[in-house]
Amino acid sequence: MKFLSLLPKQRLIASLVLLGTPCATMAHPAPEFPFPPHCGDMPYGKSPMFGSKFLPPPLPPIGLMPDFPPPAFDPLPPFLQGIELTESQKDQVFELMHALVPTLREKLKVAGKAMTDLQQLVASGHYGAEKGRALADIQAQAMADVVTMNAQTEAQILALLTDEQRRQWEASRKKRRDD
Repeated sequence: MKFLSLLPKQRLIASLVLLGTPCATMAHPAPEFPFPPHCGDMPYGKSPMFGSKFLPPPLPPIGLMPDFPPPAFDPLPPFLQGIELTESQKDQVFELMHALVPTLREKLKVAGKAMTDLQQLVASGHYGAEKGRALADIQAQAMADVVTMNAQTEAQILALLTDEQRRQWEASRKKRRDD
């Protein structure tokens, strides 16, 4: 009976701690952070509507938005970074990469399912060496297919490069290996 009488008190204490934590957190002054270089001296803390130093000032109307460059998005594989490709080459690389995705996804699904089934077999307590070996072989074959498809696609992409681009690729590859 003594335990049941303490339970409401424990609830009360837990409630007070949980309710008091946000208040205690807000009571401490925020650390001073320098403004990002592209912001200049923006009055973050001086706007009556935006009192926090961490909230940006309101955005200007849509027509007056500054011209920011679009976010950087490069659909090229990482091993082609820094190599100037023609638009035709970029299109061909995109087509090769795009054609790879569905089969790559299927192979990865097969490998993932085989691994999950193997883990479930181990956890079930009815592990059989033959069944485990079969699932491991399925997973290994799927991953081997993925590696082979990636290598084949990379070879096809490298075949698109000119001699100068190939030299650039070799130099960047050597630099990456040395680092």
